[in-house]
Amino acid sequence: MCGTYSDPDLIQQFVLEARDLLQSIEQDLIALELSPEDDEILNRMFRALHTIKGTSAFLGIEPVARLSHCAEDVLGGLRGREIQFTRRTTNVLLAARDQLGQMIDDLDRGATPIFATDNLLTELERCSQPKISDTPTRDDLERQTPPVSSVVPPDVQGSLMDSAPAANPTAADIELSSATQTMRVDVNKLDDLINLVGELVLERNRLLQLVNDGISESLDEDSPLALTAARISSVTQELQFATLRTRMVPIHHFLQDSAAGARPFRVPSERSGTSGKWTGCRD
Repeated sequence: MCGTYSDPDLIQQFVLEARDLLQSIEQDLIALELSPEDDEILNRMFRALHTIKGTSAFLGIEPVARLSHCAEDVLGGLRGREIQFTRRTTNVLLAARDQLGQMIDDLDRGATPIFATDNLLTELERCSQPKISDTPTRDDLERQTPPVSSVVPPDVQGSLMDSAPAANPTAADIELSSATQTMRVDVNKLDDLINLVGELVLERNRLLQLVNDGISESLDEDSPLALTAARISSVTQELQFATLRTRMVPIHHFLQDSAAGARPFRVPSERSGTSGKWTGCRD
C-alpha cells in the first residue's frame, strides 16, 4: 500500500490518529497568532508533528515523514526562539498541515501519498533557518543579568521565596491525565454497536408486550418473569442512552469538516494575510 510496511489495520489506526493531530495543529496555529510566545501551544504542536513523523517513518510512509519533519524543524526554531513567528511562518505551516491532510486522505483511500512538495519543503527549510540579527537573544540577556543574590538583600529573598506561587502542573502531566480519560474508536464500530443496541431495544419491547399480555390474563405483576422483564427494560434504556452519548460529535468537528470545506476558525487568519490587517476571533 505505502512503502515497506503495509499492515492495513496499522495504517487505519495511523489515519485516525493523524487526522486528530492535524486538527489540533490547525487550531493551535490560529491560537498562536494571538500568543506567539506561548510555550504550551508550541510544545503541543511540536509533539503532534513529532508523533506523525515518527509513526509515518515506522510505517514506511516516506512522503508524510519528510514533510512532517520539515514542519517540525520550523516549530523547533520557534520553540528555541531562533526564528520569529510571522505571517510567512503561519502560512507555510498551514500549507504543510493541509498537504499532510491530503496525504492522509490518500492513505485512507488506499493510495500512495505522492505529491509535488518540493516548493513547500524548500519554503519550510527557509523558514526554519535563523536570521542573523544584532538584537540580543534571550540567552544573551540572561547572561548579562546579574544573579538575584547580588542585587536583593537576603531577608528580601526569603520573603520572595515564601510568597512564590506553587508550581503549575506540567504539560506532560496534563497530557497524561487527559490521555487516561479518552480513547480512540473507529466511528464504524460505534455505529455497529448502536445498531445492535437498536435491535436489543426492539426485542425488549416485544418481551414487555408478552409480559403485559400475560399479566392481563393470568400472570402476576410481582412474578419473577415480570420483575426480570422490568429490570431488562431499565438496563436496556440506560445502555441505549449511553451508546447515543458516545456517538455524539462536538459541533466544532462538524464546522471544520463541513461538506462545503469551510473552516470558520481559519477565515480570520486568511483574511488577515490577504488584507494586511489583523483580524481574529476571541471567545
